[in-house]
Amino acid sequence: MTKNLVQNLNEFSHFACDTDVEEIALSYRHATSAATMRCGIPTDATRQSLWKNGFQNLYDQFPHYQAQDFEIVDYDLHSVDGENLFRGPCPSAEDLKNGRYICLVGAAQLLGRFHSDSFQHKLARKFNLPVLNLSVPAAGPEFALSPKLRPYLENAQLTIVQVMSGRSIGCDEYPCGWKTTDLTTGELRPREAVLRSIWETDVEKFGQVLRRWNDNYIRSYHALASAIPGPKMLLRVSPRGPGEWSAELATQTGNFGTFPQLVGEDTYAQISPLFDQSVEVVHDLLGTRFLSRFTGLPCPFVEPTGALSLSNRYYPPQSTQDQLLQAVAPVVETLLSQECLSQPVRTAILNTADRPFVFEMDEKGHLCFTTLSGKRPEKAFVNSLPKAGTYFLGEILS
Repeated sequence: MTKNLVQNLNEFSHFACDTDVEEIALSYRHATSAATMRCGIPTDATRQSLWKNGFQNLYDQFPHYQAQDFEIVDYDLHSVDGENLFRGPCPSAEDLKNGRYICLVGAAQLLGRFHSDSFQHKLARKFNLPVLNLSVPAAGPEFALSPKLRPYLENAQLTIVQVMSGRSIGCDEYPCGWKTTDLTTGELRPREAVLRSIWETDVEKFGQVLRRWNDNYIRSYHALASAIPGPKMLLRVSPRGPGEWSAELATQTGNFGTFPQLVGEDTYAQISPLFDQSVEVVHDLLGTRFLSRFTGLPCPFVEPTGALSLSNRYYPPQSTQDQLLQAVAPVVETLLSQECLSQPVRTAILNTADRPFVFEMDEKGHLCFTTLSGKRPEKAFVNSLPKAGTYFLGEILS
């Protein structure tokens, strides 16, 4: 049976060679389904054979956790942009067209690595709404600004954006991506490794590069928030609080912080007001052990090297999926309610020197004034606004 399964996986994995992303997604689904139906009780030898003769080929063409986690989770991969693989299920074409969905934008934490019943699934059940999960491994905030993804942000009933890693952004000198060119060697290396090399050889330059990366990070969140016209929430998921890492600490010690790396309290304070609400969830790092979806028994995932690993201490554990839902549910309920009321009214954005404000027409035709954080500003601040008219808290007089 194992021989037939390996042959079947080989067929699916080679089918994806030199094809587009949608066909690679289909090949991943076929391979995962084949493993589900025919694997029986796998041994470590079987697992490594499945990796070497099937999933590794898919991983080499288009790296995704599905190739490594095939025994633990079926991510139900699909593509809405023809360029990336996203976790399913995907909302129906009708729901996408009508904007009847919640959109998630983030990295592996919102993708729900290692978890069959992830935050995405719990959120969909709680609010009886489809969830379009646009989270991908190692994503930075600029990722969702792709012209092919922006329409999904613009049409969503609610968008939840994760505070992503600061190492996923770049600058002109070190362009963004999981890997970037080490200018001293010309070698393509992981972004964090390049930054560490700079810190080890030139601390002053390290500080300059880090500031440029952080500046780009903040600018990308400004652009991302501006691209989302509907209700939007910022979600910070981390094993540490915002104030437990700083650029000064990194400069002194070379400590880049746990996820979200290179993002401290000052950076977080600059991006959170761009969203209607922000929620923070601090989770533990007890480690995650995995259960086979075939047998219910403990099992490993496959490292990119082909080695088998039985636990993980980087990604949030299963308990965090419930923690996330508990933390965001009241805010989601409020924002969805506001979204339903505000769809018929006209919204305009006035960008002041340091933060954006929203003006909405209420039922009486008065222009109501709120900040994007949902708090009313001080009246003195309102009166100091640039005079495109005379602005008051409850109405506008031109």
